[in-house]
Amino acid sequence: MDGQWVPDAIGREDGFWRNVFYNSVAVQFTHRMGGWLLLFGSWAYVFRAKMTGGPARAAHMLAGTVTIQFILGALTVAYVVPLPLAALHQFWACTVVLAAVNLAHALARRPAT
Repeated sequence: MDGQWVPDAIGREDGFWRNVFYNSVAVQFTHRMGGWLLLFGSWAYVFRAKMTGGPARAAHMLAGTVTIQFILGALTVAYVVPLPLAALHQFWACTVVLAAVNLAHALARRPAT
């Protein structure tokens, strides 16, 4: 953002909570870092599920939907938030939640070890 890893404007509001909720730079930064965390975390879980015999199919579904969500988010920012793309990004978030519920269901069906 602005050619920096952590933008200078991230702390321009007075108080921590005002920066978290009212500073648009801080909100976009945390949203972007959360996206990176979910992207890498979901694919790391796919690798772990394959290595340990976990629910790899459900993990792949989650990682795939997160990857599409990440790409939609990047395109939304790159094209300066066109409404159809922003709406698609919001809609696709619902599919990510459904994939996460599917993974949770697959994990719950596994016998305890």
